[in-house]
Amino acid sequence: MSDCQVDGETVTCSSVYTDDGLQAMGVDFLEGALVLVVRDGEIQSYTFTPSPESLAKLPPPPATLAETGGGSLSPYHLVMALGGLIVAGGLLITTLGLGLRRLSGASR
Repeated sequence: MSDCQVDGETVTCSSVYTDDGLQAMGVDFLEGALVLVVRDGEIQSYTFTPSPESLAKLPPPPATLAETGGGSLSPYHLVMALGGLIVAGGLLITTLGLGLRRLSGASR
């Protein structure tokens, strides 16, 4: 995270995210805006919005799939896969939130 701005309970940062799943797809990292709502030293909510350049790095879904006995994937499945990626990012953000809490001096 970098270039963080604080406005009340809202923290907005530029963020770079990577993990093994992204790298397996040939994507080194995603960049975007991270917006956190922090109350009493704890993250209440967050949103990561990938930049258009980062979204363009993601490979397109295949036009056809090899026959394996199952049906083809719908766009819904791609959305679910991206949702899993966002959840994994959330785990990273939660870990980073602990660091923010330490930096702010908040404790339990």
